[in-house]
Amino acid sequence: MAKKILLALAALAAALLLLWAYAGGFSTPAPINRVEAGPWHIAYISHKGPYKSIGKVLDQLERDLVAAGIEPERYGGIFYDRPEIAGNDKCRSDAFGVISAAQAAKLKDNKSVRTRVIERRSYLSSSFPFHGMLSVIAGITKVYPEFQKYWQANKLPPYTYRESGYENDYAIELYGPKRIFYYMTIPEQESRGNTSG
Repeated sequence: MAKKILLALAALAAALLLLWAYAGGFSTPAPINRVEAGPWHIAYISHKGPYKSIGKVLDQLERDLVAAGIEPERYGGIFYDRPEIAGNDKCRSDAFGVISAAQAAKLKDNKSVRTRVIERRSYLSSSFPFHGMLSVIAGITKVYPEFQKYWQANKLPPYTYRESGYENDYAIELYGPKRIFYYMTIPEQESRGNTSG
């Protein structure tokens, strides 16, 4: 009898795990497209260290923006480095909120939150269902490998860690309410090559 109960519990746990994975988006395909996106006015806080800490930085950003009377349209992260090459401690990122130009003006003298405009440009892009943190994990395991395949298939220059001059190459994750949108910058020489032929 106990063995049957254990088997039933194991089956239930497996079914719940599959449902959890499905709801998080693990079964969702992640096609890559080329798009033009932006411009975005953003309020942001920079972070250096493991990307898994970006959630805490987003929480701090939200508190600071609420204190300033600002509610962003959406929140997101900008990621500049590949952890497996740069090392987790050297990874640079920005936690940001998409705001209006008028809201950016309100933050002009803010001591903890900076503002800037991400200009319109070409990106590799994908999107994914957003159901919370599990979807963020699913996106990491599904979308970024697809970006990497595109990189390799098109013989784009590999990522290299740079102490300075890195700000123009990045990945953006824009969260919720129903989807995560991913944008990966495309090297300038590849963009010029496509427009000339």
